[in-house]
Amino acid sequence: MPKFQGYWYVLFVRTGSEERLVEALKARLSDATPFVLQRTCVLRRQGQKSLFQKLCFPGYVFVETEKPPHSFIEECVPVINKVSGIYRLLNYSGDRNDVAVREDERVVLSRLFGDSHCLDVPTVFKAGDTVKVISGALMGYESKIVRLGRYEVVVAVEMLGKTVEVSLGVDVVKRVGDLLPH
Repeated sequence: MPKFQGYWYVLFVRTGSEERLVEALKARLSDATPFVLQRTCVLRRQGQKSLFQKLCFPGYVFVETEKPPHSFIEECVPVINKVSGIYRLLNYSGDRNDVAVREDERVVLSRLFGDSHCLDVPTVFKAGDTVKVISGALMGYESKIVRLGRYEVVVAVEMLGKTVEVSLGVDVVKRVGDLLPH
C-alpha cells in the first residue's frame, strides 16, 4: 500500500499577490505548507543567459496538509475572511466538503514539480554534446551525441572493436554539465 502523502487544497487569490499570501498563510495555518507552483525560465539578452521563476498557475496558492477536508475548512475559512487577497477555497462540486485536489491530479503535479514545487528548465540537446546514461543497460556510459531524433539521441558506443550507433531515449541521458549537484 502506498504511503499516505496528505491532501492538497487550492486557494483562489488576487493575481500578483501569491508570494505575499504564501507568507501570510504560513503564519496563520498550523501544520500546513502553502506554496505556489513555478517553472524555471531562461531569458537570453545580449548573449547572456539568466534564469528566473514564473508562476504556472497565477491567481492560485496551494496548501499541503494532513488535515482532512472538514478539518481544513474549519481552520481555513476564518483565515480566508481575515486575509486580504484570498477570495475562496476551490471545490470540485456542489458539495461543500469536496475541496481536496484529486489524488491522481496531486500525484501528477507532485511528480512534475517535485519537492521544490518548481519545474526545471527542459534540457535541450544538440549534436556534439557529451551525455551520460543515467538508467538502463548502459547506465554510467558517457558519449557524444552523433545525431538527434524527435524523442531520442543517437550516441556512438565502442563495442566488439568497432563504433556502433545506439539510439537512446532523451529521458535516460543527461548532459555531463547538468550532472553537477544543485
